[in-house]
Amino acid sequence: MSSFKIRLMEHPDAVLVARLLTMYLSKTHYANRTLSEKKLPLTIFNTIEDKDRLGLIVEDSEGVARGAFLGGVFESGFFEGLDALEHGFALDPSMRKHTRDATKAIIIAFEEWAKSKGAVEVRYTVTSGIPGKTLEQIFDETGYGRCGYCVRKEL
Repeated sequence: MSSFKIRLMEHPDAVLVARLLTMYLSKTHYANRTLSEKKLPLTIFNTIEDKDRLGLIVEDSEGVARGAFLGGVFESGFFEGLDALEHGFALDPSMRKHTRDATKAIIIAFEEWAKSKGAVEVRYTVTSGIPGKTLEQIFDETGYGRCGYCVRKEL
């Protein structure tokens, strides 16, 4: 029996998703940024409603939602076709022992969905600043190539 399950995000998940993202972001380089009370709920709602966006929930073995992923497909500004981009992923610390497997399951689900939408490429921007090499290793293990890097400066 699997210790977690991936399912589509639904409207009743919105409060949990906001809480997970808020909790996660408070532990990252974004901790001193103020989340918008208008933008965050709208982003979650749009993710659920828009056919070009995907929201996924990670449930534990008891069916309790413990993680959330938001992403979508967008017309490339430079190339023919669509690109799939991750908007955010947060996993409750109680799921830490399942981080690797749950993250790989999310990556696979997002890739399959993006391919079905006609995406040519999937991109993730890893900017949390949370120490650790797990995510880098997961991307290596799932066939992602590193291209460039992300830099950040607060003004």
